[in-house]
Amino acid sequence: MNISELIPLIPADLLGETDITLLFRNDEITTLPDDYRWVVGDFVFRYGNTEGNVLFEPVPLTNYLPEFTTAEEWLGEQGYRSIRLITLLDLEGKLAAAGKTSAKLTAVRAWIDGVLAAFVSNPAPKNDWTPAPFGFEETTAEAFAVLTT
Repeated sequence: MNISELIPLIPADLLGETDITLLFRNDEITTLPDDYRWVVGDFVFRYGNTEGNVLFEPVPLTNYLPEFTTAEEWLGEQGYRSIRLITLLDLEGKLAAAGKTSAKLTAVRAWIDGVLAAFVSNPAPKNDWTPAPFGFEETTAEAFAVLTT
């Protein structure tokens, strides 16, 4: 992500700000909410415009990760609550029966297996969980498209 792609998306009322933290999510830029929690696909950055000098600085996402989270909470925060895990298993089974695979579903399944392996080796809450490689909607859309072609 670079500034030339983002500046046109910054709301006009924020263009004159001298130092503000912004959130890019779902092709939209907003100010960062006080209760912000990171999700896959988010990009957080500082922006400022002082006398034509533009500040553009990515903000480390570790600033917004929860302090300690269980494996189950982390899967949920990443968009993979229990009912969605069942949906993934269902799609995975249907793809296997059809002799097909989905790259995104395979990557997400490997990520889930990694989270579960980390939990089994140490069930204590932690703050260094690996983010999901793809969001649920993106993953299921690709898997369904593969299944129906």
